[in-house]
Amino acid sequence: MQKANQLLREKDLNISEIADFIGYKNTGSFTNEFRKRFGFAPSQAGKFSVQV
Repeated sequence: MQKANQLLREKDLNISEIADFIGYKNTGSFTNEFRKRFGFAPSQAGKFSVQV
């Protein structure tokens, strides 16, 4: 998840590409886990500067 957060903030990739890259086949599952871990949706990652 840390790598996903970094990729969302630094790369021009969409959420499904990042989810697949870190091993999630289901974008919904990735989104739910990301939200649990960081407290916001992956689509909002660029708005937050979270260092993990």
